[in-house]
Amino acid sequence: MRPFYNTRLRQVQISSIFSVIEGQRISIIERQRKTLGIYSIITTVLILLVIAFATVIFRQLKRMQRAEATISAINETLQANNEHLSLLNQQLNEANHKLNEVNVIKDEYIGYYFNVNSEYIDKIERVKLALEKSLANKQYNSAQRIIDAINIKTERNELFKGFDTVFIKLFPNFVEAFNFLLRPED
Repeated sequence: MRPFYNTRLRQVQISSIFSVIEGQRISIIERQRKTLGIYSIITTVLILLVIAFATVIFRQLKRMQRAEATISAINETLQANNEHLSLLNQQLNEANHKLNEVNVIKDEYIGYYFNVNSEYIDKIERVKLALEKSLANKQYNSAQRIIDAINIKTERNELFKGFDTVFIKLFPNFVEAFNFLLRPED
């Protein structure tokens, strides 16, 4: 570059300043290059960190999806088990209800037979006392009348009548259900 006036002195003066200016420019460019290098390193590190975080997040997301699938499968299994248990519970309740009915029937029968047996024992005791009294007084005709007064057929009919009464009380629909099983002409 040549100065305007083409003087040598002027060129020498300017050349020393030019070298300083050029040195300053080079140092500015070097500083800018270092700054750009630092920025590029920082940017690269940040990009690597973002990639690392994205990878970790992606892996965690995959794990969560697998965990959700497992939880879903377990939940379905639990619901199926709950339905099965509910059905079993219902069957148990029905069985308990039937057992309660059976207990009521058992209690009715036990009560009926205690009552019938008690009455029968009372009758036997009265007959025994009457026979003992007649035999002790040597009233053989009276003893024979007491024995003749006992009608086994009537006693048996009373037993059957009592049984029928209790049975129909416990099973009020038995006759209709039994007749339903037969043909109309039978």
